[in-house]
Amino acid sequence: MSFFQRLKEGLNKTKEKFIKQIDKLLASFRKIDEELFEQLEEVLIESDIAINTVMQIIEQLKQEVKINNITDPLQIRDLLKKKLFEI
Repeated sequence: MSFFQRLKEGLNKTKEKFIKQIDKLLASFRKIDEELFEQLEEVLIESDIAINTVMQIIEQLKQEVKINNITDPLQIRDLLKKKLFEI
């Protein structure tokens, strides 16, 4: 297996682990509250996303949740995905 194949495989495993962590976290909440955002912040920081970027993402998520009256924690997944692609 070449270096690039191993690198690609490693990155795919990291991505899958990250997605599973986010899904598990969001599924563990019945409502969107500050605790959810704090735990989401921890997962993002542990995933080596810069703290300033994490804070910006969390604030933007909070605003979108409020503006769009989102109540289902699982809906945050799509918002988060959008924010991460914007970086």
